[in-house]
Amino acid sequence: MPSLRDVQRGFAAAVVFGAAVFALGVLSGALRCDRSTFHFAGMTLAFVMLTVDGRSPWIVAVNRFLEVSIGIFVSLLLTAVWHEHASVGG
Repeated sequence: MPSLRDVQRGFAAAVVFGAAVFALGVLSGALRCDRSTFHFAGMTLAFVMLTVDGRSPWIVAVNRFLEVSIGIFVSLLLTAVWHEHASVGG
């Protein structure tokens, strides 16, 4: 069962997250961005803010950078190796 301190910390994190999403909405509206820009900004905010573990933020950032870099490398490699041939008929 979570302690009162854990519940308070979770509530505070939810309030900060909600305020950040609101600020993103105001900023997106002020800059007249597309709705998709706000969606991507919100997803990025969630990925960054909702990572909860006891490790140093620098370790989390390096791990996330390596994971994304490896994913980009593998997708580019697959794109280069797995050529899609144009259809000849028509």
